[in-house]
Amino acid sequence: MTDELFVRFSQLLLKKTGITLKDYKKYLVVSRLAQMVGPDKAFATYQEFFDALSQETDGRLLQSFINALTTNYSYFFRDGIHFDVLDQYLRERGGSEPYLRLWSAASSTGEEAFSMAITLANHQGQPG
Repeated sequence: MTDELFVRFSQLLLKKTGITLKDYKKYLVVSRLAQMVGPDKAFATYQEFFDALSQETDGRLLQSFINALTTNYSYFFRDGIHFDVLDQYLRERGGSEPYLRLWSAASSTGEEAFSMAITLANHQGQPG
């Protein structure tokens, strides 16, 4: 995939989803689209795939493109180290903070945010 074609894919993803891809994510686009592009696949080249996306009218290929480039899963305590760090922080400093503000990025159906709430609830009744 050329750099120019990567930019075109990135612009399409931004336009359709609001997701910005940095230049260093080219490898991600290549690897995730490889399920549709290559020998014995629906499209021989990335350019052929982009052209088909540009000419499509029913949106099915676009949806496949978006699904390939986005993470569409969520589960409780995903990437558990983050919750271990939160737990440790709450044990060590939670009682000295006037308030806490927590944020979860890219939570498909919300389990990560609920996991933060569960971690906080586990500290209820402790000092602070």
